[in-house]
Amino acid sequence: MNFGGNRWRDKVGGSGGTQWIGFSVQPSDRIQASVSANYSAGTDSAQWIVNEDADADDFTDYIYSTLKRDVVDLTFRATYAFTRDLTLQAYVQPFVAVGDYYDIRKLALPYSYLFSPVSMSYDPDFNTKSLRGNAVLPVGVRPRQHAVCRVGSFAGRLHAARRLQTVERHQQRVPCRRDAHADGQSDLLDQSMTAGPPRECDQCSAFTAPAGRVASDASVRTP
Repeated sequence: MNFGGNRWRDKVGGSGGTQWIGFSVQPSDRIQASVSANYSAGTDSAQWIVNEDADADDFTDYIYSTLKRDVVDLTFRATYAFTRDLTLQAYVQPFVAVGDYYDIRKLALPYSYLFSPVSMSYDPDFNTKSLRGNAVLPVGVRPRQHAVCRVGSFAGRLHAARRLQTVERHQQRVPCRRDAHADGQSDLLDQSMTAGPPRECDQCSAFTAPAGRVASDASVRTP
């Protein structure tokens, strides 16, 4: 159980406070529940309401008032575990807010705390009630199973990428530079390799870099 509260007061006559209390219970291994309540009350000496021409003088008036307000809310939470991986969570919160405006007035001078009385054509008081809630049924997944699934998926993508590289290498067959020099065809080989990325030799698995490129370029492209 927990409870507490606070009080406040400002320099222009406003004051208020908040109190709360809550507790949790667990009647069994499957059920957990909690209840909390909050109550706040206060008086705001100069609460802004609206900007309008309240006295029909063709000028916009900034309307303020003293506001007395009370707010109450209750919060209910509960969790029920069907299994270790299947739980039902519920949340409900009723809410009530009541406000009473009196001593309605308008701002007399800009950037000041001077007011003059004025009347409004409607009653700005409020009495608001609401009820919020939801229910969630998450299905848990064991972390080990999730990790194995992700690793297997990554391994499959890596295997597919390696097969694609193998197919591309067979499509771009390159004669070995050493065999070309031995046959006296080095000039033709150099002309055929003047552009494009370095490619792997089909016979000796050595990388043949295009003419005019530095050796470091071929080493960077080595898988």
